[in-house]
Amino acid sequence: MNFQESSYEVFKFNSFFSKAICPKIFIDNKNKFLFFAGEKNDRFTKIFRINLSNKKESNPKICFDIQNKFQRVLSPDVIKGNKKFYMFFEGKINKKTGIFLASSNNLENWNISEKPLMYNNNQPVDYGAPKCVPHPESDGYFLYYYKKYNSKKNIYLCILDKNFEIVEKFEKPVIFSESNFEEQAVYSPDVHIEENKWMMIYAAWGQKPLKGIIMKAESKDGINWTNKKKFLEPSIFEDIKHCSEPCLVKENNVLNLYYEGCDIFNKWKIIRRTSSLK
Repeated sequence: MNFQESSYEVFKFNSFFSKAICPKIFIDNKNKFLFFAGEKNDRFTKIFRINLSNKKESNPKICFDIQNKFQRVLSPDVIKGNKKFYMFFEGKINKKTGIFLASSNNLENWNISEKPLMYNNNQPVDYGAPKCVPHPESDGYFLYYYKKYNSKKNIYLCILDKNFEIVEKFEKPVIFSESNFEEQAVYSPDVHIEENKWMMIYAAWGQKPLKGIIMKAESKDGINWTNKKKFLEPSIFEDIKHCSEPCLVKENNVLNLYYEGCDIFNKWKIIRRTSSLK
């Protein structure tokens, strides 16, 4: 798959926002939903969704109000389980960032669980950018996320049971900074399993100069990751400064890569690149 030279689309609704980031696609039956974080002329980032399959739905809808609870919310990841829809997301409370869970019966009205999935107000650590993957050999889940400590972001893993309770945490990161273009952070994993082969694409940020790119890694078990490579670098006007927060979806014999891109004017928007499956 080669997205570097592929055709692309910039989502036009981005003019509705001062910033649109963190795209995630969720497909339910014949409906394709785009969940993302957006800002509208204020400093609070909220989570929105739009039904891309419904041409009559022209404006994104807010998923839930964050007033009086979060300073901001980011990185929504939606799955279906236990006859409900669940959203894992990153939220900031009292200047500390953690991972939270919300549930819905209809993808419109969301109830946020009172108990955070991961949040530590007493230690200098933050958690975020979750990706939940049903494990192919159990009724549990693998939850990937970043852990920020000492100004560094690395990707970690924990195991959830069928009720989304944490049963095991891996103390060491499964993806960590190993090169100059990952020097500042690795985070925002997007994980796919096909025929016992695991693939992760994720955001990587380096310094001198600061630059965001998308990386790829491979695994046989979802725990040990190897063969790290560059997947996408800034190459068009719309992402010429940074590309980050990837989401890869197979649709109608093509691969669509959704991600956030930043242009030379520091305008963040959501972009889709398409690569044919041969």
